[in-house]
Amino acid sequence: IFFFFIFIFSDRSLSHLIQHCLGCPPSSPTPAETAEEPEPELPHLHAECAGPAPDLNNIRQLLITGCDPNQISWRGLTPLHTLLASPHAPPLRPIASALLEAGARLDLTDPEGRSPLNCLEQLLATDRMAEAAELCELFLSQPGGSCDVNHIDAEDRSLLSHSVTYLDRSAELTRVLVNHGGRVWPLPAPPSPVTVPDLTRDRELSAFTWFLRSAIQASSLGGAEDTLTCLCHEMGRDPGRMKAHVSRILLSEGKHPRVLGPLYRQLRLRMAPFYTQPQHLRYLAWNSIRKSIGPKRLSTGSKQLGLPSPLRR
Repeated sequence: IFFFFIFIFSDRSLSHLIQHCLGCPPSSPTPAETAEEPEPELPHLHAECAGPAPDLNNIRQLLITGCDPNQISWRGLTPLHTLLASPHAPPLRPIASALLEAGARLDLTDPEGRSPLNCLEQLLATDRMAEAAELCELFLSQPGGSCDVNHIDAEDRSLLSHSVTYLDRSAELTRVLVNHGGRVWPLPAPPSPVTVPDLTRDRELSAFTWFLRSAIQASSLGGAEDTLTCLCHEMGRDPGRMKAHVSRILLSEGKHPRVLGPLYRQLRLRMAPFYTQPQHLRYLAWNSIRKSIGPKRLSTGSKQLGLPSPLRR
């Protein structure tokens, strides 16, 4: 018995053993026992980027003195990830530009599989739509093509799938993504024979699915017209897949047909011209011009052509 008690209480004090023998309730742990270990310090560049008000001059000086713009902190973040993940007052573009000029990479991911582009979703959550669109344009315009507009994170979400959930409040970001090659379907169509898990993943990856869920919550297409137009223009590049996909998603998300009937009718009327053969001449012209200019030169090239504003957008 003696050795049993010694074994059980070998890592405790004598007072614990006496309390146990007397049937006393265990004492509460001391603050020292419950205190969490302090987090390790962040590297200097990360610490500046994580601060409430990062100073551009300080960041430039740190970069000049040799701080690595791609160093991974103990949190698994680069300085650019740290900047976008921390609450700051705008503007962030000058600091992001300084990091990119110093060689910050846009293809590195954090522990959740998010690239810096995916991290812009956090700006949407704080209603900083215009700044998210501005940074998105900055990232996607970098030379080298290291920023993947269709990158999906560990939760199988692309930035486009996040942007469309805010409907027309984030229409400018949605437009920037589509103009730079953002796809409603980040991956190719499921191969035959198609399985249920394949269809489920295809549904959850689709930006249209996330748009539809937000439109259902709003019970209207009011405030969603521009976003829907962007998605239709993108999906219309593959009209056969668009028709099958839209029908399948409407069916899977339509749990209350009587309530959703009017909304679904509106959606079908708006989307049908993009997958009906032959497609409208205006859309065919838009798609042909877009292919000729290319996504990287779309914003500047469309202005040089002197196109009317509706077609240019």
